[in-house]
Amino acid sequence: MKMTKSRGRGWGAGRTDGSEGLDEQHRNRNRFKILGTGTEQEQNRNRTGTEQEQNRNRTGTEQEQNRNRTGTEQEQNRPS
Repeated sequence: MKMTKSRGRGWGAGRTDGSEGLDEQHRNRNRFKILGTGTEQEQNRNRTGTEQEQNRNRTGTEQEQNRNRTGTEQEQNRPS
């Protein structure tokens, strides 16, 4: 399979007007069948974030959330 660039259009930027010759059309069709949406690495990269990042974006760690309550159990029980 000869990998020659199609005239100034980057790799396999196909033409729909049929100006390309069958050879190149078949090659382009097969390219996408093999690649699918991307390698496994690329797909992982495009997730919303790694597990760590997602945890970082929560409203806060369990400790922080406890800190933000109206008060500790002791404080709430104190007579006003």
